[in-house]
Amino acid sequence: MINVLVIGSGAYVSGKNSKGFGTILPSLVEGTRQKIIDKITIVSKHSSSYKEFQKKVNTVQRISNVKLKYDWYLKNGSNEMAYKNAIKETGKNTVVIISTPEHLHYQMAKFALEQKKHVIVVKPLTLTTKHAQSLIRLAKKNNLYAVVDFHKRYDLTNLKIYDIINSKKLGDLLYIHVEYSQQKNIPLKVFKSWVQQTNIFQYLGVHYVDIIHFVTGAKPLRVTAVGQKNFLKNNGVDTFDAIETVIEWKKGTNTFSSTFLCNWIDPNNTSAVSYQSVKFIGTKGRIESDQKNRGLQLVTDREGIEDINPYFNQNYTIENNVFFKGYGIESFLQFFQDCNLIFEYKKSPKYFDNIRPTFSNSIHSVSVIEAVNKSLKNDGKWIRL
Repeated sequence: MINVLVIGSGAYVSGKNSKGFGTILPSLVEGTRQKIIDKITIVSKHSSSYKEFQKKVNTVQRISNVKLKYDWYLKNGSNEMAYKNAIKETGKNTVVIISTPEHLHYQMAKFALEQKKHVIVVKPLTLTTKHAQSLIRLAKKNNLYAVVDFHKRYDLTNLKIYDIINSKKLGDLLYIHVEYSQQKNIPLKVFKSWVQQTNIFQYLGVHYVDIIHFVTGAKPLRVTAVGQKNFLKNNGVDTFDAIETVIEWKKGTNTFSSTFLCNWIDPNNTSAVSYQSVKFIGTKGRIESDQKNRGLQLVTDREGIEDINPYFNQNYTIENNVFFKGYGIESFLQFFQDCNLIFEYKKSPKYFDNIRPTFSNSIHSVSVIEAVNKSLKNDGKWIRL
């Protein structure tokens, strides 16, 4: 069994300031249920976050009938470096989850790897290829397993797209079209404290950069991007409302392009937090995937119209107990299982290099993020990778 240390206690960890439980807490419940996880430590820089987290834990334990052995690090006050002391105090077989604002990923992952801990980082890995390559070298030096939570790789729809593309049914790819957006309350409320240090492409669009690389095996060649600042800036948030990006890719002798249209100023009463769709067009066919409308719609007087994604992270009542299932959960469970294989059966971290979103396998997503940010600062100039 493994022990898990989680750095962060926000929306993705526990559903902070929402009705839900996030994605990581349900994953910890299922990891404990499957007897992969023994002890859990949650690290927050603010002790004030503990009360809400404790309520979430009490609820998930009651509805799932799973008892978590957990501790909260930093019981009093605030400490930006709390994660360092927490990692130092961990024992053997402890792995680290980093779920913090993306500008903190590099320093936190670097410290965890220096302390010889296997690590999973929520996307994006880092904001520069220099930092990503530094972490790749460090993980290799210390023989550690280090991955990115690119959970869309576990979505059955995307796995089917992988099969179709690699069966050559589409012929040679010509272009890919991605639309991905979220509601206004994400930048205005959920990420208000750090939103000006990110943008919609590196926070959200990066998911489909990874998916394109994953399903096609292609590498990005060059990038151009433009963006608009209007609604958010007028509401005191200095970041882009929307970013439009074109990426040129190459695999073998075939070159194709992808367009990304991303924003996070959708109305808060849209039928889902995220609107997302992707199209693949080739010389012999096309794929159209609506990844918002998953065939389950709920309409109520109170909430209006809701398009529910039953495949990402949902709770299901089975024999009077709640189970958490979906590709968001599976991403973390896979990490837990892989780490257990490393600890218990001496599996080499190298074994996972080409079958998981390891740091080295995720480098292309970082290079695109960096290029997009450079292009945005240079009036849409093409940036060669």
